Amino acid sequence: MGKLSQRSFNVINNSDTTVCFSIRAQPSPAAEMEAITSALAAVQHRSQPWVTAVGAKSSTGSWQPGASSQAGILRSSSALQRQQQQQQRLDPADYQMDVGGYNSSEGAMAAGHQQQQNQRTSTADLDSSAQEDVSLLGDEELATLRQIKRARRDIAADNQLFGTPHFAVFPPEGSVCPHSEQEVIVQFSPDAAQDFEAVAWVELQGAGDRLPLHIKGQGLGAQVIFSYDLLDIGDAFVNTEHQYEVELLNRGKIEAHWMLQPCHTRFGSKFSFTPEAGVLQPAGSQTVHVKLLSDSMGRFEETFQLHLKGSQNPLNLSIKGAVVGPQFSLDVQGLDYGTVSYSFRYSQGITISNTGAIPLSYSWHVLEDADPAAGEFSIMPAKGTVLPYAKQKVQVDFQPQTVQRYALNLVMDIPDVANQAAVLPIKAECAVPLISLAEGGGVLAFGQVYLRHPYTQLFTLVNESKLPAKYEVVLQVRQDVCKNLVSEACLAVSCCSHSAAHHSACQAINSAVICSLGSVVTSDHKDRMVASTTDGCST
Repeated sequence: MGKLSQRSFNVINNSDTTVCFSIRAQPSPAAEMEAITSALAAVQHRSQPWVTAVGAKSSTGSWQPGASSQAGILRSSSALQRQQQQQQRLDPADYQMDVGGYNSSEGAMAAGHQQQQNQRTSTADLDSSAQEDVSLLGDEELATLRQIKRARRDIAADNQLFGTPHFAVFPPEGSVCPHSEQEVIVQFSPDAAQDFEAVAWVELQGAGDRLPLHIKGQGLGAQVIFSYDLLDIGDAFVNTEHQYEVELLNRGKIEAHWMLQPCHTRFGSKFSFTPEAGVLQPAGSQTVHVKLLSDSMGRFEETFQLHLKGSQNPLNLSIKGAVVGPQFSLDVQGLDYGTVSYSFRYSQGITISNTGAIPLSYSWHVLEDADPAAGEFSIMPAKGTVLPYAKQKVQVDFQPQTVQRYALNLVMDIPDVANQAAVLPIKAECAVPLISLAEGGGVLAFGQVYLRHPYTQLFTLVNESKLPAKYEVVLQVRQDVCKNLVSEACLAVSCCSHSAAHHSACQAINSAVICSLGSVVTSDHKDRMVASTTDGCST
């Protein structure tokens, strides 16, 4: 393809007279007449809109649009009919010749030349008729008229010798001296990588029928290959540019004009090639750089087509692999806080290990799902980036505010890559420890006391559970005698599991709970004091 190749054959004259020959495009003079008539009809069909446009411009009506042209066409058709009638009146003996066995005569060649001359005359008459009444034509119509005239002249000048866009013969006509031969060269110039076929008709002076010459040729395109047909890139990281190389080799003898066709599939659009087109010289090579930058994850197998100029069969390059996110691991599979005490803070840790070659961005949060308990968790740090092959410690604090069982999910998102890349279940149960008074501590008997003089007694709180407890001592005093009790503000304090707490109303003194009484009125009175945990359970 793009090159010229040739073969040859010989016209041999074994007779004693000179023989004329020609390589024709049609098998007979009648077929030539039919071809010329078809060509003239096509020109007439093209000229019909021009005739209509000119007729619309005629306002006087004295000029009949297209009358001269139509008369010319009629004269041309009459001339063709006369030629065909003359052809039918020719003696069949005039077509016989002997070239190594045929009787030679010049009748057929002369008849063919006479037909062509008559055709040129009729076409000239058609052109001369078109010269009339052009004063009404504009520039566009005049240009169309010139094109039509040129087409008619080309038809008249066509001697119907053989020739196609891909095959040509040299010389197309000539003469062969007695007892000699003439070499005729057939040239083949394909413009596409495909099979071509044509039939030429050899007309020999004096022969009755033209001899068919079947010509076949195969256009060979550039022989270009990739260094490999399948490129397996394995795993590629999301949002990370990856580059690969593939060699384009020209194993043929002609230069190759190539171009890679873009692919618009989900992953095919993430690839780009440099260069995308070029010219590859014979025995040359070209390195094509392949770049992948994907924001989507998943497996893929894409086929890219390389088109060669003149070839109908594209060259395929398949690329397969998978786009994956950052690679990481967690040291725990869930967070189980077990049984926890109300309003105490508990902490557990998570270690994120970045096992990949790219930074890992993360964002932790508790899936709420309209559960207000999600607000009882705090994460430090909730967002961040872990460098390649590094680790990051994340602390999850839990401070329960509701006596219940917890079943939530702690989720890690990778921004712009994946939501819920990791999900860790959270389990916990919040309970209230059992607080009781020590034996005999149910009543504080102050006895008789002096006015405006403070008295102190102790009572003991016992935590018999395995959970720490927070408690608060609240005086339950009647309004009519509250002025007789002088008590400082009570504080909420904690009591460790399996221990006893002794505390005053305002501060801790040797783990004792001290209750002070200051009387300002001489009377007997009895009040109630309640020690309760911070969730409201009283003792």
